[in-house]
Amino acid sequence: MNRKLLLASVLLIGFSFALGGCNLFSWTSGEDTESLIDEGIQKMRDGDYQGALAEFTKAMAEDPNSSEARYYHAKATMSASGFNAFNLGVDMAESNHKDGDALPFTGSAWPNDEADRLYTAMATVFTDLKPIYDGKTTGSFSKEDIDLDFAIVTGIRGILFFQDVNLDGLINGGDIDFNITQVDTLGFAFGANDLMNYITNNLGAAKAVGATDAHDDTCAAIAAFNMLLDSIEVVINDSRTVINDILTEETELSPDDIDALLADVILLARNWKINDPADNDGDGNSDKTEEIINLTDDDGDGYIDEDGYWGSCAGY
Repeated sequence: MNRKLLLASVLLIGFSFALGGCNLFSWTSGEDTESLIDEGIQKMRDGDYQGALAEFTKAMAEDPNSSEARYYHAKATMSASGFNAFNLGVDMAESNHKDGDALPFTGSAWPNDEADRLYTAMATVFTDLKPIYDGKTTGSFSKEDIDLDFAIVTGIRGILFFQDVNLDGLINGGDIDFNITQVDTLGFAFGANDLMNYITNNLGAAKAVGATDAHDDTCAAIAAFNMLLDSIEVVINDSRTVINDILTEETELSPDDIDALLADVILLARNWKINDPADNDGDGNSDKTEEIINLTDDDGDGYIDEDGYWGSCAGY
């Protein structure tokens, strides 16, 4: 054999052994996915949630399509965050139609650091579970095994969008802590001062869309607020789609109670759009013929500044 060819063959064989079976374009640790999952489960049992997360993260890297790796990573994320998915679902189910109750996961009971911890956990769990729900994974966990959990997680994400007003993935000092409570039988409403403060203060969203002066800042903030409400409606509708799929299943929670809450959240998002030509609250008046953003209940329906109009913001 040609010496160069022989040398190349020896090097190639040696390199293959060194890689331990990995291909050149998909580096892996060489550890077995199932073993990593077993190690993670044992650490979960020992209460070492961060250690479990590390094992499940490696398992997901080894096999991103493993439903077991994804499910247990989601479970460890919840445990590490200190929240319980079932209890969160109870909070949603029991918050319906209680006059004066705040929207779950918002208001003074949920300061920014607490809300952000939940928001961050929900984002991770959502990413973990969505491929399972969409049927894009292999393994023992299927859509039916995680559908209620996935519906709860998706709904909580949508609700917490109200606190992430600049949609940067964080709930912090750059956002407004909206005080959202129920008003009689009319559903949820924003605290009037919160809405006024949002519009009149530049939270960064206005600058992001090219505002150049005070008027542009205000109008751009209104546009950003409407985009926030649109985003919330999309996410909440996704959660309701999941819930409607499981209404006939026997569960420990009442999916229809959670669905009723989320329906109210969608009404909140629709009713409070500003400078929108539609009659979002269905009372026969469009924005410009009804509510002015002035902290007053102009039409006497118990809402302040809903379906609102803020001067001349053409083009936004």
